[in-house]
Amino acid sequence: MGRLINLMTGVTVLTVLASGCGSTSNDDQLVMQFLQFDNTGLTQADSVGESSADIDVFQGICPGGTGGVPTSEPYTQTVINAIFQNNEGSDIQLQGYMTQIADQRLSQSNIVNGALGTTLPGGRCLGTSQPCVTASDCALAGVSGGTCSHSQTTVSGIVLYDFVGKAVVATVSQVHPDVLGQAIPLKVTFFGSDPNRSFQTAANYLVTFGDYDNCMTSSGGGAGAS
Repeated sequence: MGRLINLMTGVTVLTVLASGCGSTSNDDQLVMQFLQFDNTGLTQADSVGESSADIDVFQGICPGGTGGVPTSEPYTQTVINAIFQNNEGSDIQLQGYMTQIADQRLSQSNIVNGALGTTLPGGRCLGTSQPCVTASDCALAGVSGGTCSHSQTTVSGIVLYDFVGKAVVATVSQVHPDVLGQAIPLKVTFFGSDPNRSFQTAANYLVTFGDYDNCMTSSGGGAGAS
């Protein structure tokens, strides 16, 4: 599947940044821009990628190794990283997020008040601390070269499913086994603000719940359905 990238055009972004739209604007994503999910550096039992994850909701027992003693299957929360770009001049505080699973039978597994507290730096005239949106801002500020740079920020360790959420899915599956083994859309909404306004940006993801065999897991991914 392709990367989850919200595309922008320069003209549209300039219009949005100049307009001062409110927090309910559909153009928030052009300012506090979500680029993609990312799994770099993550160590966990569940297999997560840029667009989807296989999530183990049943912890099993692993056969004994050299000593012959069975052990608990690796079982972790499901986390993902997200990459953002702040396309205005002011810094944005990325304050929190919420998740919404498309299957209403699993709604109690949603995270409703996830905390983040990450700064997304705004544009800067190259080599200086001068805020900018475009190169013309640098020229007006007398910065030689007139280049405005917008950096990308990786927000690490965003929890998509904690142990409580996994328990909810496991319980629901006892009555509705069809919630397992199928890709279900998950919407992740991020909230942020600068000194003047607030922002809301949503990203889409797919999750597949199941009883995965992670006994051989050392980092980052399940070995397959058991």
